Amino acid sequence: MDDSPEYVERVVDETGAQTEAWARTIEDMEAIAEQRREDGWDVVTLTTAHTAPISRADNDNPDRFGLVTVLPDNYAERFQTVYEDNDLDQYQVYSNTVEGFKYLVLEVLDFDTETSVMLALRYDLVLAPGMVESVHDEETMYTYVKTIDGTELAVFEHEEYDPLLPEGPRLPDDGRSRE
Repeated sequence: MDDSPEYVERVVDETGAQTEAWARTIEDMEAIAEQRREDGWDVVTLTTAHTAPISRADNDNPDRFGLVTVLPDNYAERFQTVYEDNDLDQYQVYSNTVEGFKYLVLEVLDFDTETSVMLALRYDLVLAPGMVESVHDEETMYTYVKTIDGTELAVFEHEEYDPLLPEGPRLPDDGRSRE
């Protein structure tokens, strides 16, 4: 883990903006889920414990890049049941960038069974350039859902990946928005 002053300054939420953004992400997820439920859908909402971008250079498998997100163990069985019982082959992304972090609701859907799984997650943009390069090189992106012990529960491919990535063609060195 990086314990440099720059890292600590970047990740410490002195203003509360990151905490507020995370709370807003979860609230948005629940509001979207409620609308789906009103429309007759079965919806599962899950908050992830950690998400990190990975590039082809970050591991031994050059085909493995994108986002790795960790579900708490108490959500894993529920997620796996819905994942195995449905063809979650469509997705929508709702996102926001705050203080160098990308906040997302990734919704994976099965339109035939009207089933949706929503994952609230966030990742550090400073860690994203390698992932962004891998995604642009391969013109696709993956999200890997794992448990805390590393058990892989699912892999989702995203052919339309722009909503999952930082805004702009390339990130500034500090990962912060160019606004």
